Amino acid sequence: MKSQAEKWIVAAALAVALPTLLPIFKKTAGPLINQGSQWIKHTGKQAKILSVKLRHELEDIWLEAQVERMQKNRSRKSSSQLYI
Repeated sequence: MKSQAEKWIVAAALAVALPTLLPIFKKTAGPLINQGSQWIKHTGKQAKILSVKLRHELEDIWLEAQVERMQKNRSRKSSSQLYI
C-alpha cells in the first residue's frame, strides 16, 4: 500500500504535468477521434446498404414463394375441375 506522502507526491506531479500534457493529448487525440468517427460513419453506411440489399433479397424470395404457391393452387384447381 502506498503511504499518504506518496499519494501527495503523485498528485502534485500530476498537477504540475497536466498543463503540459493536455495540449499534447488534444493534438494527438483529435485526429484519432476524427478518424474513428469517420470509420464509424462509413461502417454505418455500409451496414445500412447491406441491410437494404438483404431486405430486397428476402422480399424477392417471399414473392417467388407466393407465386409458386399461387401456381400450385391454380394447377390443383384446374386438375380438379377436369374430374368434375
